[in-house]
Amino acid sequence: MWACGVWAHGTLSLTGDLGLTATTGVVAGVAINTAHELGHKRERVERRLSRMALAQSCYGHFYVEHNHGHHIRVATPEDPASSRMGESFWRFLPRAVLGSVHSAWQLERRRLGRRGRPVWSRHNDVLSAWAITVTLYGALCAVFGWVVLPYLALQGVLGFCLLETVNYLEHYGLLRPRRPDGRYERVSPQHSWNSNNTFSNLFLFQLQRHSDHHANPLRRYQTLRHFDEAPQLPSGYATMIVLAWFPPLWRRVMDPRLLAHYSGDARRANLCPTLRARQVAGEGSPGGAPGGT
Repeated sequence: MWACGVWAHGTLSLTGDLGLTATTGVVAGVAINTAHELGHKRERVERRLSRMALAQSCYGHFYVEHNHGHHIRVATPEDPASSRMGESFWRFLPRAVLGSVHSAWQLERRRLGRRGRPVWSRHNDVLSAWAITVTLYGALCAVFGWVVLPYLALQGVLGFCLLETVNYLEHYGLLRPRRPDGRYERVSPQHSWNSNNTFSNLFLFQLQRHSDHHANPLRRYQTLRHFDEAPQLPSGYATMIVLAWFPPLWRRVMDPRLLAHYSGDARRANLCPTLRARQVAGEGSPGGAPGGT
């Protein structure tokens, strides 16, 4: 609301307005992290607060997709929020954003179908979450004028792009092998990149202890544990987020670490389709770090 007041009164230059938009977008991204923590809880008030926190970033469908999609399919090629080895962040971003919307909608369609309710109804958690954003933005535009709408939209985009950057680094290249019955093995600490960086964890509700979160999603952030056997990021999230935006640097740092986790065998990793095709065709060395796309 304070940012809307500044945008509406024109007290800053265009550069200043855009800088404020970026700052507000970072706050929106952190709000998604708060919503992530609340959305995993059983208490109804916490789940409702989660949906409210997602309204600022226009990413209300995350409430459905993360809990009922990502946590089921994590570290598999079917998960839009699990990045693949050789896949740059800029290729991952549209796949993750569009894939999460599609996944959330299909999840709600199936849930409502089982209950005999139409998908286009107030019972659809995706539609109701988006309605909260429309209400919030509409109210802000009514108070401050339509001039704030472009800034609101841009900060929302920046907020969910920050979220998807975090998604990119949390499971990069990690793959759950299939069991003899064809199902993927149970999620374990081996399927998430961990970081026990104290400073970042204080700001992000222990999100960097991500391995324990996926193994025990209902566990509150105060009690999340660090596992030495989980694959470890070389630095905290703040550093890794920036690194992810520069694919050559990212691959230089992370691909050798990923290959070391799989004892040099790239065939055990979650590879992007072009690298998977090369491995199937027998091109290159399975132990080498292949180039990315």
